[in-house]
Amino acid sequence: MITALRPSNVKIYFEFWPLVWLWPISLVLMQVTLLHLKSFEITLSVVICHVLEVYIVVLYWLRRPPDAQIVTALGLIAYTLGLGLFAWNGIEFGRSLALFLNLIAMVLICLNARLATRPEIRRSVAVFCVAAAGAGLFIIAQALTFHADNFVLSNILGPLAPIGPGNEVYDVTAKAPPPRPAGFYSEPSVAGWFMTFATALALACRRLYPVLTTLAATICALAAMATLSLTGVLGAATVLAGYVLLVRDRLGYKLLWLGLAGTGVTTVLVYAYHLGILERFHNMNTPGTSVYFRMNAPSRLISESLDRFPFGYPLGQTNFIASRHYYFNWLQGTQTTIDNTLLSIVFYFGILGLAMNATYLIQLARYLLLRRHPIGLLMLSLLISLATTGAGWGHHVVLMIGYAIVVGRYLHARGLLESTLTRKELARLHSAAVRRVVGTRNAASSSASRALAARRWRALT
Repeated sequence: MITALRPSNVKIYFEFWPLVWLWPISLVLMQVTLLHLKSFEITLSVVICHVLEVYIVVLYWLRRPPDAQIVTALGLIAYTLGLGLFAWNGIEFGRSLALFLNLIAMVLICLNARLATRPEIRRSVAVFCVAAAGAGLFIIAQALTFHADNFVLSNILGPLAPIGPGNEVYDVTAKAPPPRPAGFYSEPSVAGWFMTFATALALACRRLYPVLTTLAATICALAAMATLSLTGVLGAATVLAGYVLLVRDRLGYKLLWLGLAGTGVTTVLVYAYHLGILERFHNMNTPGTSVYFRMNAPSRLISESLDRFPFGYPLGQTNFIASRHYYFNWLQGTQTTIDNTLLSIVFYFGILGLAMNATYLIQLARYLLLRRHPIGLLMLSLLISLATTGAGWGHHVVLMIGYAIVVGRYLHARGLLESTLTRKELARLHSAAVRRVVGTRNAASSSASRALAARRWRALT
C-alpha cells in the first residue's frame, strides 16, 4: 500500500516502513537510552514497542482471537490481580503489572494480526539481517581492539549508552580482564543472547535470502562468541547445533554450517578456556558471581518459595528475595533480583508458572524435535535469552518476542505448501488453476449465450 500526497510539486510516499524498517532496526538498537533520570529511563524499545502495537492494530486489524487465547489472557490477568491483593508495595506492583499487561497485549496482537502472508515480513527480515550483521561486526571490532588494549570503540553511543547493572554505563576498563565487548548493549551477556537470537532468526529464514542470511548468521554467531560471555558462547553453539542436527534443510547447507560451526565453536572454546572463561562454571557456588546469581541462587530460591508460596508471589515484590542471605551480593553491597525469567515466572506464579514453562518446552519439542521446523530455532533462542535475563517483560524483550512471533507465523504459513510440494509442482498447480478459471468463465459465457438463444427461439415459435 503506497499513498501519495501531492500539494503543488511536493510528493510524499508512505509505505509500510514501521514494519519493514522501524521494527528490525529498533530491535537491534533496543537498549539505546533516550532519557535517564536517576532510576527512571526511557529507551528506544519503550517508544517503539507502543508505537508498533498501535500501528499493527490500526493498519492490519486483528482477527478474533481463539477462545483459548482469550481465556488464557484473562485468566493470567485475574490471577495476577488476585495475588496483587497481598502486595505491600503498590507502586512497584503497578509498574510490574503494566509491563506484564504490555507483554500480554503484544503477544495477542502479533498472534492475531493479519500478517501471516504479508510480503512486508520478508522485507523486514532482510533489513533485520543487515542491521544485526552491522551490530555484530561492531562487536567483533570491539573484541579485536580491546585485545590490543585499544578502547577507542568503548562507549561509542555517548549519552545514548544503555544503563547496565548497578544503574551505570558498562565500563570495560573497570572490569576484570579479559576485556569483553558489549556493542550497543548494556553488558556482554545481553549482547551475547541478542546475537544468539539474531543467529537463530537468520538461520530460520535461510530460504528467504540464502546469501544474506548465511552471512548474517555467520557474523552474528561470531559476535555472540566474541562477547566471551557464557550466554554468547554456549547460546550460539546450541543454536548452530540445533540447526545442523534437527532442522530440516538441504544437506549441502548443513555440511557448510557443520564445517563453519565446528571450526568457529572449537576455536572460541579453546580461546575461552585459555582465558579462563569456562572456569566460571566452578564459581556456581561462589556468592557474588554472575553464574551463581543465574543458576545456584535462583534454584535455591525457587525451591524455598514453592514450599512457602505454592500459588505464587505478588508481582514485583522482592521482600522474600531480600530476606535470603544467599541472594545478597556481599562484594558490592547490593540486592539482586532473579536474573532468570523462567525462574521468575515460577516464583511469581508458583505451580501455574511451572505449567507455563512446561507448555513452552512441549511446544519447543514439537517444532524442533518432531516437526524439525525452523520455528523451533526461534523458540530455542528465546528460551536461551529468557534463561539468562531477568527482564522477561521489559520492553526490549517484548519487542523481540513480538518479532519472533510475526516472523514465525510467516515461516509457518509459507512452509505449509513448501513442505509438501516442490517448486515445479507449485508452478504446475498454479497453471492448472488458471486453466480451470479460464475454462469455467468460457463455459459460463457459452451456457449463457445458448440459454439466451433458446429463449429467443421459443418466443419466435
